[in-house]
Amino acid sequence: MPSPLCPLSGQRVFVARHHGMVGSAVLRRLESVDCTLLTAKRNDADLTRLSEVGAWFNVTKPNAVFLAAAKVGGTPRKLMDRTWLHDLG
Repeated sequence: MPSPLCPLSGQRVFVARHHGMVGSAVLRRLESVDCTLLTAKRNDADLTRLSEVGAWFNVTKPNAVFLAAAKVGGTPRKLMDRTWLHDLG
């Protein structure tokens, strides 16, 4: 196996949305790495609110983040519109 681009051994690793299909698989894989795994429930930090995420990051100080958020079954039009508007600035 090739050496990792970003070694996670000894690091604090945050897996966002760890309860979903992808997030739980990432979490299971990282359990075999010598790192400190960090997860957040919605009452810890609402990932849609930048101020809450920033406050949580200031406390937990992750070195790496895996963002495993996804919408299964297609993207709702409302979310697409928000995303496009954000991208357009």
